[in-house]
Amino acid sequence: MKAYIRLVGISMLLLLGACTTHYHLTGTNYYGYQIYKGLHNSESAEKLITPYRDSLTNKMNTVIGTSDTILIKEQPEGTLGNFCADAFREIAASVAAKSIDVCIMNAGGLRVPSLPKGNITVGNIYELLPFDNQLVVMEISGIDLMTICNKIAKRGGWPVSGLRMKIHNGQAIDVTINGQLLNPNSNYVIATNDYIANGGDDMDMLKNYQQQTFNILLREALVEYIRSLNSMQKSIYAKKDQRIINEP
Repeated sequence: MKAYIRLVGISMLLLLGACTTHYHLTGTNYYGYQIYKGLHNSESAEKLITPYRDSLTNKMNTVIGTSDTILIKEQPEGTLGNFCADAFREIAASVAAKSIDVCIMNAGGLRVPSLPKGNITVGNIYELLPFDNQLVVMEISGIDLMTICNKIAKRGGWPVSGLRMKIHNGQAIDVTINGQLLNPNSNYVIATNDYIANGGDDMDMLKNYQQQTFNILLREALVEYIRSLNSMQKSIYAKKDQRIINEP
């Protein structure tokens, strides 16, 4: 009896499989719906949305710290990039429990031209770092680090920490890591974001390296970092210190 039931089941599956209909897209139609100022608000929709909107607004307006000056995004270096690179290098050292030689962040990852002087809110950091990028630590060769420096030079400079270099004719020269000339035969521990670590912005040489990840979003890490400064009654501060110099 059991064998018969199994046989019937298999037969039904074969029949169902044989009857499967395959659909193919043959065309598309586009319908445009105009939204105009005279459109009235939906009271029911407004009632549904208001609690979530108010909660989000309150969170974004929460003050997490203060800044002594306006932090500006510039190339080859700027105070905003220097602050972020230094902060993420410190954060990476803490969560990885190891010394970080260099932190590298792509300029395109910072999405606002500046952070204001005075109060810094959660919303400011979400605007600065809107993408769900995570912090990554990896150990790479000096040869590949030099290649990265040359790519940074061609792009006019990126936010870095622990690294100093000059840009001459689109190439990186006089590269030092923590005060020592970059050694192509040495390995270096770097912190970056997962976009760069996975080959973004033409950084393919990093894709084959083992990544140490922490499931930490950059923006959340920076929010907590600024909060920790504030708890110690410290404000955000950064200056340009010639870590990247354009040479004629």
